[in-house]
Amino acid sequence: MDRHILIADDDPLTLDLMADVLRSLRGHGVKVLTADDGLQAFNLIHEMQPEVVLLDAEMPGMMGCDICRQLKVDPALADTYVIMVTANLQESQRREAENAGVDEYILKPFDIMQLRSRVMQALGITAR
Repeated sequence: MDRHILIADDDPLTLDLMADVLRSLRGHGVKVLTADDGLQAFNLIHEMQPEVVLLDAEMPGMMGCDICRQLKVDPALADTYVIMVTANLQESQRREAENAGVDEYILKPFDIMQLRSRVMQALGITAR
């Protein structure tokens, strides 16, 4: 059975980098989905029910916190592990994200191995 990760970011370079890094988890039965705006991400989450979602804080269509807030109140999606990936995490944004149910944050620019490690941990995958 495949497990899904969804990456949502409106910056194509960041989206491609994260997707390339996380595609290395294919051997663990992980499929990577991508969305370049918030509405597309929201629709893919409901369609595919990924185990882990990486959300940019600010995207066209729908903001990351708004997506997370709606996930966490949906019984079918409430256990989805949400990682906010953002370049600007001011205190007010952090509080909003915490109130929305974000599980953790990764600040841009990020270390690609740390990103991979945190997603593996969220999925319960141990390094071989």
